[in-house]
Amino acid sequence: MQQFFDEIDDINDVGQVIHRTCGLISEQGVIRQSYYNFGPFASATSEKTSVISKGFPKEWTKLYDDWQFRAKNPIPKRVLEHGTMLTWLDAIKTKENSAEEREYLDAMQRYGLVHGFGVPLFGVFACDAYASFDFGNRWKRFLSLKSVSCARLPRSGTSEPVS
Repeated sequence: MQQFFDEIDDINDVGQVIHRTCGLISEQGVIRQSYYNFGPFASATSEKTSVISKGFPKEWTKLYDDWQFRAKNPIPKRVLEHGTMLTWLDAIKTKENSAEEREYLDAMQRYGLVHGFGVPLFGVFACDAYASFDFGNRWKRFLSLKSVSCARLPRSGTSEPVS
């Protein structure tokens, strides 16, 4: 994974980083991925958060687009608090889950979203982000990448749409 981070670290455009990361991670067998962009003083699951995702079931994406449903997701906050990569299963276990969080986690289970992991992305001026990746049931592939801890966002503030 380090060679991927070295390549991405040389890119100074957020849009290009997202585009290149999506390609690199897909080459490694990731079947679902998402990127959460939220500004300073906001949470990863707030109404203003922009989520870019690929590979998730359409029904799930429609459900997740509702920020009130997304706000029940405890995983991004726990990964960011942890400060390094954390599997979804480990993030779920870090604290007792509220009734709303359990409702969200039950929905994840119904849609088969179980074997993923989250990565905190710490940027300049508190412009942090969160990314998640899912290999489905292919855990052996994931174990070889488990050395991922966190990543840094590019230094510049430019961005382009991801196609």
